Amino acid sequence: MKKIFSNIGIAAVAVLGLCACSKDDEGGVNSNATPVIRYVRPTAAEAADSLLVKGFMGSTVAIIGENLAGVCEVWFNDRRATTLNPNMVTGSAVIVAIPSEMYEEQNDLIRVVTRKRKEATHPFVTMPPAPLPQSISPEYARAGDEVTITGKSFYGAAENVQVFFPGNVEAEVLSVEPAKIVARVPAAAANAKGQLTVKTPYGSTRSTFIYRDDRGMIFNFDDYPIADCWGALASAAELLEDEKSVSGAYLKIAGDITNAGAGGQKDEFDVYYWQNTGDISYFNPYVGSLVPGDDPTKYQLRFELNIPAENPWEALAMQLMFAPAGSTNGPIWSDGADYPKGLYMPWTATGSFHTNGKWITVSLPLSDFRYDSFGGDVGVLPKAWEDFTIFFYRGNVEGAACSPVFLLDNFRIVPVE
Repeated sequence: MKKIFSNIGIAAVAVLGLCACSKDDEGGVNSNATPVIRYVRPTAAEAADSLLVKGFMGSTVAIIGENLAGVCEVWFNDRRATTLNPNMVTGSAVIVAIPSEMYEEQNDLIRVVTRKRKEATHPFVTMPPAPLPQSISPEYARAGDEVTITGKSFYGAAENVQVFFPGNVEAEVLSVEPAKIVARVPAAAANAKGQLTVKTPYGSTRSTFIYRDDRGMIFNFDDYPIADCWGALASAAELLEDEKSVSGAYLKIAGDITNAGAGGQKDEFDVYYWQNTGDISYFNPYVGSLVPGDDPTKYQLRFELNIPAENPWEALAMQLMFAPAGSTNGPIWSDGADYPKGLYMPWTATGSFHTNGKWITVSLPLSDFRYDSFGGDVGVLPKAWEDFTIFFYRGNVEGAACSPVFLLDNFRIVPVE
């Protein structure tokens, strides 16, 4: 058996002949013989002599026995394997992936069923993988706020799942789904920075993302400045620090959008970050690329956003543009490959968008900063990542007149996780 299955390709070739046979001979695909499972082993040739009594969901195993050629169903607990390939079935082995979907009833058995409805079972424990936290929103939150952790393999009842914030401070877990955990930020960790840990009955994993990540901060309206609209805030914008603050001061942009067509604009919403080129005193003093390294596709722009339910966003694209230092606001009106942009317009999915007055974290891959103001792909990324402009313009989708309120904070460039 070791020689037969040391190479999956050899197994597949051997099986082709068996599957083509329609005789009811013992061991054939239409045999009435009862299947027998002797053991389960890994598929890797170097592990062919190892036996398995358990395996992780999503992993591939080899079921070894007799009279298996007619097997057409393989079950792990109450989950049927949906990836059973007839080319991976012979009289003495079945190679199959353990279902990735969480089981509902656990009997710790493998069950095989043939075309003639003959069955065999074998003890085998299906193990969910350890949790994999991938992101959190909002990434900046206040004590008592609810945060949503997204990822994979969040299995277990809420009372059996734990979330630990930086400093090993445990949070209250409010709900658990396989790809989402909702937790409440503990007071002792509200201002802490660092990684989170998610623990389920099946393992514990520390996040790669950082809670309150301040790497690559462009501006947070506190100690990272922003020069705006010829040295002053736009007429529709103001800096505030109040009970809505998620981390110090934030930028509020509010006003009426009446020119809501596919080519509309709202000049009063413009926000600029212009680097100092030595000739204008109100430019920001920093000079250089806002994106580290030489591959911007490895990074993303991230910021916090809060839109009240009573002031939804229903028109125009939030356009985000990087350009060489000294470009000022001229490129806003330029299209084509010279000044590509990133467009954010979540309202187009339903015609209206708000965050219900709660902070969320928005992540925009820099690899998507390749569009003109109408959303056409120009095929290139910005020539430089030095000046930065936010403006509300075009988008090529017909919107509705609205009076949105945008609360914005913590614009930063961080690695793509």
